[in-house]
Amino acid sequence: MEERFDDALAMARAAVEEGAELLDICMDDGLIDGVAAMTRFLRLALADPAIARVPFVLDSSNWDVLEAGLKLMPGKCVVNSISLKEGEAAFLAHARLARRYGACLMMMLFDETGQAASYKQKIAVAERALSLLNDDGFPLNEVIVDPNVLAVGTGIAEHNEYARDFIEAVRWIKARFPLVSMSAGVENLSFAFRGNDTIRTALHAVFLHHAGAVGLTLAFSARKTFESYARLDAGLKEAAENLLLRADEAAVETLINFRGSESPLNKNNDGASAKAAAEAAAEILSPVERIIRAMTGGNDAGVEDDVRALLSGGKTALEIVEGPLLEGMREVGERFADGRMFLPQVLRSARVMKKAVAVLEPFLDDDRGGGGGK
Repeated sequence: MEERFDDALAMARAAVEEGAELLDICMDDGLIDGVAAMTRFLRLALADPAIARVPFVLDSSNWDVLEAGLKLMPGKCVVNSISLKEGEAAFLAHARLARRYGACLMMMLFDETGQAASYKQKIAVAERALSLLNDDGFPLNEVIVDPNVLAVGTGIAEHNEYARDFIEAVRWIKARFPLVSMSAGVENLSFAFRGNDTIRTALHAVFLHHAGAVGLTLAFSARKTFESYARLDAGLKEAAENLLLRADEAAVETLINFRGSESPLNKNNDGASAKAAAEAAAEILSPVERIIRAMTGGNDAGVEDDVRALLSGGKTALEIVEGPLLEGMREVGERFADGRMFLPQVLRSARVMKKAVAVLEPFLDDDRGGGGGK
């Protein structure tokens, strides 16, 4: 509404740098011209190589806005979304247009009666919609199904089944239609806990871990509420799993009152106590240990000073590269292979390596030539 398109472009650029593999672009608002806003933003974004190197997801409930975006796309994008809520004729008409423009489809599980909430509703709508697309010739490997993530912990008992129903629906759909991809709007899951990023982050990590194991391939998530399952405090993880997988109403109270001394997440959400604890711990570590921790944690604060400290202490540049830097990256590789780290975290680790190597570069030629690295 304020036409701050430069700020929007900066947000998009930052998301790509943080590791986003798709960019979801939505201009739906009652007070703006969605077609004009989508057209203007896409023209700017497509002219920026740092943004345009990832596929775009054109996100709107208005087909005119989606088609305006499709007309500008030079390559394959994703239409977000179509559904059966307007009936089969409109559903197939939109799917055919998307295919003509060369786009992938994101399909929400709605029908003429509304949103599919329960497991039985989700698989029934998925069966009907995907069968229609398949019979019409739409390639199912270019379809992304979103079975609708709904909020848990709202105080309504039946809502606590929503996460489990979603996960089981993903399992069923992937078994029945193995070619499709599966998507989740993760933020919706924890809407009842907005304002408490500790709980939201734990719920998202546990949800993604278990949904990913049965076929979830794509998730929309805010960067500030993203954490790996392996890094969660054990008590926090257990409480989140009790709510999401076992629909335990008592888990809500446990989560709200959680205070874990070893958790990387803190309940107050201001980050102050967590930051102080991290700084206190860093003070008793050696520069080598701090560099390895920076690599695995993706935190580049202070890494250049630690590299310089090792150089001043007699280490050669080559020794630093072959020592803590390679050790850190080896640990990152193992965590990524084991599913304990995800791509955005790996990219942050790579930036730590890049900063460290930038300090060492002037000394590396000396090392290779036997100059001692100083």
